[in-house]
Amino acid sequence: MNYQNNDDGFIYVLHAFDDIYKIGKAAHLNHRIYQLKIQLPFPVKLVIEEYTSDVGAVESGIHKYLAGCRMN
Repeated sequence: MNYQNNDDGFIYVLHAFDDIYKIGKAAHLNHRIYQLKIQLPFPVKLVIEEYTSDVGAVESGIHKYLAGCRMN
């Protein structure tokens, strides 16, 4: 995939276990998931991926919306 600018990328949601999720952004989603799978001591599953032209703003908005649910 060719990226038009530095704001293009993927928003993703990974499910770890129970009610534990990770929300993040990545220009290269498959590489990012690979990195996380080898770094984390538990399995994760990709549950949502969405390409956007303003990945920073979208991720920030999601984190703000879910701020009351944050565990760390």
